[in-house]
Amino acid sequence: MCAKRSCSGYEIFFWVWAFAREVGEVYELDEFSLGALRMYIRDFWNQLDTGTFLMIMAAAAVRINNASREEDWEGSFVDVLPRNIYALAVLLIFLRVLQLLTYQQTVGVLFIVLSAMGNDVVYFMVIFLVLTIGFGVSFAVLLPNAMSEPWYRVMGSNPLWGPFWGVFGGFDVSGPMALERAVAADDGRLLVPDDRLLVAQLEPTTTLTPILLWIYQFVAAIILINLLIAQMADTYGRVTADGLVRWQFERAALISEYKDTKPPLPPPANLLCVAYNLLQWLLAKFCPGLAKEQEETPGFQKVPDTMQLRILERREHSALKECLRQRAKKNKESPETKAEELRLTLAKLEDQSRARFEKLDDQSRARFEGFEQQNTARFEKINGQLDTSSATLELIRKHMSSEGD
Repeated sequence: MCAKRSCSGYEIFFWVWAFAREVGEVYELDEFSLGALRMYIRDFWNQLDTGTFLMIMAAAAVRINNASREEDWEGSFVDVLPRNIYALAVLLIFLRVLQLLTYQQTVGVLFIVLSAMGNDVVYFMVIFLVLTIGFGVSFAVLLPNAMSEPWYRVMGSNPLWGPFWGVFGGFDVSGPMALERAVAADDGRLLVPDDRLLVAQLEPTTTLTPILLWIYQFVAAIILINLLIAQMADTYGRVTADGLVRWQFERAALISEYKDTKPPLPPPANLLCVAYNLLQWLLAKFCPGLAKEQEETPGFQKVPDTMQLRILERREHSALKECLRQRAKKNKESPETKAEELRLTLAKLEDQSRARFEKLDDQSRARFEGFEQQNTARFEKINGQLDTSSATLELIRKHMSSEGD
């Protein structure tokens, strides 16, 4: 893509394309304000576009600076840096294609599931990084002579980064151990070249290192990976339940974005639309009589008239009522709603039964009190009769005793 001293036409076209693409992104702003910029940057795809543009512009700045320098910079850091930035930018550009693929239902639902799994991966990486960095530093302390390369060299036999590859099965401790023994022998710390004596003189390192590697492989490759799989399975089942509705919403937003907010021409041809809109704005500002009276909008959006707005409002109101009706019907048919209705019915029956029992209890208590009063009156009457009879018998007894005398 690049010549030694100058930039090729393909590279310049790539810069123009990136600039025009970012200009098209500016059309998505509702207004040029801090609040609109915050709303724009919240979207993941907008963040991806902005990051790609900044990376390409940074590489372009380095390339232009390199082309203007007189000294020989070929093969240096500033010569290789733009190529690395371009590699990352191309990767982000291809990732950007995923948004267009989400228009299809299957891909769209899967992408929603993957987005939800991102939180699971974040929490997993926190535990994984703490564990892996700890074991990596431990191996670096155990095998200092095996650190033959700088610590930032990820690829290689560096024991500091061995655990990061060990989770994929790519870490063999025998290599660093052999290097440790060889370096120790060269330093004169090992007196004999026999392997058995070398291992004996490096104890307990030769025993502790495999043990630590086994513990790390067991925890990272078995426990943590299976925990992540279980978490993702739970997220998949939870998100796919309403994934279709979310996909329909995001699909409508995608159609609205490309139909209403983006210029009708792709980059870099969209710069013609920008020039046309700028000319219209200048005419409206300085020559109002020459400007068009109808309102211009970016993309293919059409501003409806008053009658169409009323029709759309009525349709929106009808759709809202239908949506509420469908939601009420769905909630009514759901197991939770049925369980709630059953609970309310049981509570109502319980209240009715309690009221009936209380009424029967009151009636029984009233009857018992009535019977008690009647029995009390009867007993009092009988007691009165008994008293009368006793008095009569006493008179008769006294009369008989007086006659006997």
